[in-house]
Amino acid sequence: MGAAGYGSTCGSVIQTAWGTTGTITNRVPIFKESLTETIKQLENEALVGLAGQDMLDADVRSIAGAIETDLRYTQEVTPVATPYWCGSDLWLSLAMGGAPAYNSSINTLFLAESPSKYATIVFDKQGTYWEFGSCAFKGFKLAFKSADVLRVTFDVLARSLLRTGTTNGAAQIAALAARGGKRAKFGDPMVFRLNAITDGALDAGDAFGFNELTLEYDAAISEPEHCSPDYNVAVGSGTHGDNTTTHSALLTLPFVRNGKRKVEMSFSAPRYMADTLLDWRDAETELQMDVCSSIDAGARTFRLLCPRLKVTECSAPIEGAALMGVKGKMTLLYNGGTSSGSGANAVMTNSVPSTNKIPEEFQIELKNSADGRTAAIWT
Repeated sequence: MGAAGYGSTCGSVIQTAWGTTGTITNRVPIFKESLTETIKQLENEALVGLAGQDMLDADVRSIAGAIETDLRYTQEVTPVATPYWCGSDLWLSLAMGGAPAYNSSINTLFLAESPSKYATIVFDKQGTYWEFGSCAFKGFKLAFKSADVLRVTFDVLARSLLRTGTTNGAAQIAALAARGGKRAKFGDPMVFRLNAITDGALDAGDAFGFNELTLEYDAAISEPEHCSPDYNVAVGSGTHGDNTTTHSALLTLPFVRNGKRKVEMSFSAPRYMADTLLDWRDAETELQMDVCSSIDAGARTFRLLCPRLKVTECSAPIEGAALMGVKGKMTLLYNGGTSSGSGANAVMTNSVPSTNKIPEEFQIELKNSADGRTAAIWT
């Protein structure tokens, strides 16, 4: 019998430097992955008196693909000599790019102007261990859908692939054998609240009846690029370099932001009952939105905080004899302020003490006070 997906395990960790893989300490439950190494094949274009292709040379390598997971409240697995965790918060924080803040069992995840951390990702392929080094996240899709768990699909780039990895193998995967982490579900229930910024802080009267919503975050990370060796030049020095003694011309340069990030939401509501969303679109009303859920008497909590957004598309199509629903899109905007609250929305707050306003397009908070992390994700 060959390898089967049900026997697979995925582990991950933050790297200390570009080009240096780390020992995995996080188990990430996945549904499927499609990370693929592409090797550029150079054909022989010389005229040698033949109609056939007589030569093929391997050249530069690029690695890209997607990984689909569910969103879990991260659980610390103990007792072990070196603690490890099961959940999806590590990748969410790395994709957003900002160092998380920890307070009262809550990890608040921030966007960053310049993401600077990379991950090692390892898959147990039953017999070999595929170690992807220096992984960057181009973005993710966070999907809320009625009668389902919250699903997250990450777009991933990587510098290198080793089979079997030099840092991680059977022993490191075996250390992640225990499973844990409760899943966040639409029916917990999730509560969506949406209203104009000018109406003040969101409250119970702002609840909105969506049956599907997807947050799409494009981090505008550079595609795989290659250049000649650049000796002993560190990342961030202003020149090409990859923080190794000599950069390999076959492997990609460090991934960096290469444009403006983009954040959009697509939504649907099961029944067309009012023109509220259409009116907001027509009036170009600046809105605020949060998505909140908690289970186990508040011990586990998920929050998506969006301080400034606009409805950009909205329709109520007739699709046969069935009930008419509402569909559309929203664009999330930079709040334009600081954590002290000088932006367009100065009323939405996170759980970080003292300066807790939200200057970015969105933030995510994950709480697990029962058996979760007891420090910031990146520590």
